[in-house]
Amino acid sequence: EIRLSLVGSEMCIRDSINSRLDFLRKNTDRQYGGLTGEVKFPNEAALLLQINYLATNQDPVLEKAVRLQLDNMLAYGLYDSINGGFFRYATDTKWQVPHYEKMAYNQALMLQVYSRAWQVFAEPRYLQVLQDLTAFIQQWFYQENFGFSSAIDAVYQGEEGGYYLWKKAQITQTLSPQEQQHIQLYQFKQNTVGVYFKTSFSVNNQTIKQKLLKLNANKNKPAVDTKVITAWNGMMIVGLLEAYQVTQNPNALAMAKNALSSVLIHQFDQDKNILYRSALQGQQLPQPALLEDYSWLALASIQLYKHTQNKQWLKQARYLVNIIYQYFPFQQGLPLSVSDTNQSGPILFNSINFDDNEMYSGLAALQKTLYELTKHSENEQWRKRLRNLKGGVVSLYGATNGVDFSIAATAEEVMQASLAIQYFANGHGRAYINPIKRCQAGWQQLHIDLDPGWHINSNHPFNSSLIVTKITLKALPSQASKQAKELNKQPVEQKNKNTLQVTFPAAIISQLPFSKDKLSLYQGNFTIPFKVPPQIKERGNIKVSLQACSNTICKLPETLVFTVNVC
Repeated sequence: EIRLSLVGSEMCIRDSINSRLDFLRKNTDRQYGGLTGEVKFPNEAALLLQINYLATNQDPVLEKAVRLQLDNMLAYGLYDSINGGFFRYATDTKWQVPHYEKMAYNQALMLQVYSRAWQVFAEPRYLQVLQDLTAFIQQWFYQENFGFSSAIDAVYQGEEGGYYLWKKAQITQTLSPQEQQHIQLYQFKQNTVGVYFKTSFSVNNQTIKQKLLKLNANKNKPAVDTKVITAWNGMMIVGLLEAYQVTQNPNALAMAKNALSSVLIHQFDQDKNILYRSALQGQQLPQPALLEDYSWLALASIQLYKHTQNKQWLKQARYLVNIIYQYFPFQQGLPLSVSDTNQSGPILFNSINFDDNEMYSGLAALQKTLYELTKHSENEQWRKRLRNLKGGVVSLYGATNGVDFSIAATAEEVMQASLAIQYFANGHGRAYINPIKRCQAGWQQLHIDLDPGWHINSNHPFNSSLIVTKITLKALPSQASKQAKELNKQPVEQKNKNTLQVTFPAAIISQLPFSKDKLSLYQGNFTIPFKVPPQIKERGNIKVSLQACSNTICKLPETLVFTVNVC
């Protein structure tokens, strides 16, 4: 086992995260967003790192750059505002002219990007793109009972982008002069133009969109690669579940359930106890799975458990991770890039790439999965594996030239854990902010679900020695100093006018076997509405302090942190 002090390890990881954020600050296109260069990739891992950081930190310069990229990817040619979905990359600095291929992994990662962006920035367009992207994936990528296709071809009838382009005369003949005022054309070739809307997701766009789609109604669809790649399907399932968390779109959850079940049916060989890299129409292709396939499918499994509470998926996640540690060789906490023949299993080709390129590292997915498993078990094995992996990652940070944004993004996410459904008491309790009833008349809702036989103390326990359940407002670092200055240099939390307005539910009065006295408790599933004071003008965090107990044991007190926006 790699032995690093917890404080030393966390400090090293924080320094490495900060160095990658500094790299992004220095290499961002201030005019159009994204990393500088003549060709613009979305770099979803870098975006996720920055958004995860901004969830718990105020950084106006970084936030402006991130939102510029998010907005321009939607506003110009990278996002197909007519047919839906994101193209693979833009061929110019303005995000205007795309390379017309659409990849499954881009759609999957963009679901994660805009889900988290909406939670942090509360921009309505980000919520709308999640709904549209979910519908696009269902129409173009989803194969019921098989999984998700890999890609949509850029070439159509021998022409790059042919399916997505029109002759200018078609546009002028189809749209009225008034409708033409709402679109922008860009020249692709001498006789063809592409279209995007001047204002993303405007109500005026729908009629125009339907007219342009009608022009394509008689065309055959571009070629779709229907190969189901395990890792990319894991990414898509995770992305759909993140979108479901904020949209509550039942189609997203249904696709995630069906795809995960289907991939396990068709691509996991129960007799040999191994996973395969891909399948075509349910038939396994011969290449054994890579580490990223196991990692992403395990992460998809545990994320599905979080949204369904079906323990089958938690068990599946543990099973897949155990296979990783059974078959793949690890050294100094990290998997090795070698082929390994194991007498108890087949040859597994362990392809490891610590750099992101266009993807999100399988190593980062494994790190996130291990973190989630530590929240659902008292088994020290998961903590030991996570410690070793984190120790290996610490040594890795200095050797990857700053392009492993996904590893840093995951480290930031698990260190702060402020956006997702959160578990406490080794999985016996979970908490989340209701995304649909968010900001109704200024109120937001914290949901807490406890397993049968478990409870937390109320906000007014009868015994002063018991841990009080409380919710407090915690301003983000730079926000705190700004508010303190406005409030005569007093900390935000200490001013009554900045105290959260919280409506706790009625407590349950009960006497439990371990107590002679009656107790004031919360049990089961309940909601705690809260309201951020109106003078707080920027997002902040709420801290939920609690202690969970069963009838026989009490866990250590815990604090959960959630990012909240001003309503």
